[in-house]
Amino acid sequence: MTFEQANDEINRRLNGIKRDAERADILWLGIYKIHGHKDETPHLHIIYFVNNDNKKDLDKLTKIFFKYFQKEEERWKKNYSINQKITYFDGVLGYLFKDHGEANVRTGFIGLRKDIKKVWNSLYTGDYGDSSLSYLSDDRMWIAKQLMSVKEETTYLNKQGLGSGLIL
Repeated sequence: MTFEQANDEINRRLNGIKRDAERADILWLGIYKIHGHKDETPHLHIIYFVNNDNKKDLDKLTKIFFKYFQKEEERWKKNYSINQKITYFDGVLGYLFKDHGEANVRTGFIGLRKDIKKVWNSLYTGDYGDSSLSYLSDDRMWIAKQLMSVKEETTYLNKQGLGSGLIL
């Protein structure tokens, strides 16, 4: 199988997972990355959140994953390589985005509207007339403008202790 064929196959499976999860009415959010191993074989990483108050959604989503990646089910039964809890989120995000923008690397979001990067950029830069924001009602646009004008320092707790960030 060529690189292009392998990449197309991963995309087909990922799109199938997203489609089947939507049809099953599973609310999930996440980030995915498709990139090559050292031998340039493309593979997929997904981090995601499912509201586990309803364990059925996690179970349904796991079955959907295994529908598209049957070999992973055997690995999972041996070492629970799927549905692991993330204890060091900053490190995982760093890994997912470390080579963002390089050739043959694709990252994206799950559960957000298409072209969310353009929407965010338009809000962040204050380009409120951009067509990417046309779906927002006047009330939502007003709220977005108010939120984007808030500038405050916030503190969060990570595994190493306190961290901080600036809300712009």
